[in-house]
Amino acid sequence: MLNKNSIPKTALLELPISLVRDNQGHIYVSDFRANNIKKFDAKGNFLKIIGREGQGPGDLNGPSLMVFARDRLFIWELRNRRFSFFDAEGKFIKFIRVYPGEGYPRKLRALANGDVVMEREKSYFFEVEKPQNCTIEIYSPHLEHKKTIYSQEVWRNKFIIEPIRTNVPQPFQPDVFWEVSPRGKIAIAFSKKYEIEIYDPHIGKLFSFSGSLVPAKVTQRDKEEFFNSQVFGTIGGQSTSIRRGAPDYIKKHTHFPKTKPYFNSIFIDSKENILVHINKETTDNKYENYDVFDSEGNYINTIRFIDNIHSNEIIFLDFAEDCFWVRVADDNGLFEIIKYKIAR
Repeated sequence: MLNKNSIPKTALLELPISLVRDNQGHIYVSDFRANNIKKFDAKGNFLKIIGREGQGPGDLNGPSLMVFARDRLFIWELRNRRFSFFDAEGKFIKFIRVYPGEGYPRKLRALANGDVVMEREKSYFFEVEKPQNCTIEIYSPHLEHKKTIYSQEVWRNKFIIEPIRTNVPQPFQPDVFWEVSPRGKIAIAFSKKYEIEIYDPHIGKLFSFSGSLVPAKVTQRDKEEFFNSQVFGTIGGQSTSIRRGAPDYIKKHTHFPKTKPYFNSIFIDSKENILVHINKETTDNKYENYDVFDSEGNYINTIRFIDNIHSNEIIFLDFAEDCFWVRVADDNGLFEIIKYKIAR
């Protein structure tokens, strides 16, 4: 666990999004709400804050994705729409702007040679009935594009014009999931079917393998919970009203498939095993189920994480220490980051 007692009150974790390690074992946490990066030593003791809120060189605004490659910290700033580069001590180097037509980053991973694997999503704003385009690309340590290894259309959102211009989330639609292994192979999967593809970043696709699963049905309860979970604000005069539940125009443009995607995420552990978070038809929804395959695609077992850890809470898989880091919020909305050892 990060040592919360070592963090000054002015540097508490407000909304941690991602976590990375450098070559010396130092830990960096991007804090989206605080608009900075918090640096810790290998034991989790707080060291310093990198960046400050703003739009100028060295400023940060909505830092979310991060990767550490070639002694540089790459930070994607969602609100500034740019990558900012810092050295390990927090000294600003440069920034590179990203424009809408290029597609915005959704995930970053580093390769051993310093190259960066990036997932980008290109949205076609003002073009209704057109899906997003998801690509997985390889970049140099200077963020120069080298190649695209994967491309897939996805329906994460549906753009509408009436009664307002907005994106409507599309639940339970197949999506792209991927992860980089300790040896630099990339596992990529589109959850419309239960198939995992293994890529070499230089050669391309090596092989694929399949799992066996009966897809879970989308129930009426699933639909109700999805709509009830949405929160909308209305601005009028001097006040803003917040209400829970999807308005009719959102319901009208939300499409539910008959069955859920085969899986919701994939992970790779330090032994190159591939864990697939499956949507299994079960009466016990308390736990998440994971099919485990070895690096050659052979099925090993189906497991559950202890402590009912949810996949969307895992923010970093740490191959160096054979563990994973989990973001946890308490009843007051305060965050902790907890380190879990992988036991076999």
